[in-house]
Amino acid sequence: MASLVSHRLEHDYDDASVFMSPLGAHTVLTPGAGAQDIAIPTGGHMLMIQNTGSSANCNITFDGSTPTSSNGFKLYYTASNPWILELHPATAIKILTPTNSLTQYQWFYRNTTFTS
Repeated sequence: MASLVSHRLEHDYDDASVFMSPLGAHTVLTPGAGAQDIAIPTGGHMLMIQNTGSSANCNITFDGSTPTSSNGFKLYYTASNPWILELHPATAIKILTPTNSLTQYQWFYRNTTFTS
């Protein structure tokens, strides 16, 4: 798990480094529960999400529309390579998880440490 939370962004201005720190609980979605909302917590900037189901793809939308098998981006099942997305706080995220999926996510916030 350490490799997942060590994502680091560095900027070459203002002598600052920006780290992404976990925010809130690691969440596993209920498989087959229909379209589920993923609320952005206060201060949340980055979403790490992964579908490790046995053979089922998830559909995810970012405009508040209901995901279906024909609407939304495909979050393919995989044993690695989670999506890492930086999102606007007003984004309305919904995800459709099939019964044989295991979809999990974690929010992160920007943690800035000035080095000067």
